[in-house]
Amino acid sequence: MLPLALQSLRTATEAAPFGEKDLPVALSERWHSQTEEYRLTVYPVEDLNDNDALRRFVRAVQQVAPQAIGAPVVSLEAGEAVVQAFIQAFSLALIGVVVILWVLLRSIKHTLLVLLPLLLSSLFTAAFTILVDVPFNFANIIALPLLLGLGIDSSLHMVYRSLNNQLVSEILIHTSTARAIFYSALTALVDFASLIFSSHQGTASMGIMLTVGLAFTLICTLIILPALLRTPSKGAIRHSKEGLDRCC
Repeated sequence: MLPLALQSLRTATEAAPFGEKDLPVALSERWHSQTEEYRLTVYPVEDLNDNDALRRFVRAVQQVAPQAIGAPVVSLEAGEAVVQAFIQAFSLALIGVVVILWVLLRSIKHTLLVLLPLLLSSLFTAAFTILVDVPFNFANIIALPLLLGLGIDSSLHMVYRSLNNQLVSEILIHTSTARAIFYSALTALVDFASLIFSSHQGTASMGIMLTVGLAFTLICTLIILPALLRTPSKGAIRHSKEGLDRCC
């Protein structure tokens, strides 16, 4: 190894000045075209791992050279394309869910009751991400459609049980429907929580997002939603009056 190291050092010390004409043709043609145009490489001052710094760098370069290309430009434009596509797909999915709920329930009130736990859990999850500094990224953004499906499914079962059995919240929380929702969500929560221990940072953040979001969804569905369903239906009031009349 020592002779090789000495030979490399000797070669380095024998370096001589050279010009552009001394470069290999394959290398020079990459940086200097036949039309006398030069290729430039621009390096940022800021750390491009920061999304805001990446956006500032790319926009500053594009103001000077709108046709500039490179890894930062590709990363920024691809990311914005993914975000826009996700917003469009998520909005269409949400609209479709609302329409299906209205067709099934035939009531704007009950449709809103099904959606309310999902809205509250989304707000709680967003607040949690700010508190613990776990921002949304391309890895954990997939948690949102999963939470949408799980949240709608659980709250829809609760509303359906309330409508079919004409129960008030004090009884609804003790029904088999509530227990089924709890244990079903608990198994999914344990599965998602296992992702937190992944060595991959993106997968771990997705596990955190899914676990926290599902926990808030479960709380909103089993605690807040039954409280909103406390008012008995007209049928339940009629049956209660008939029972009181028979007793008296």
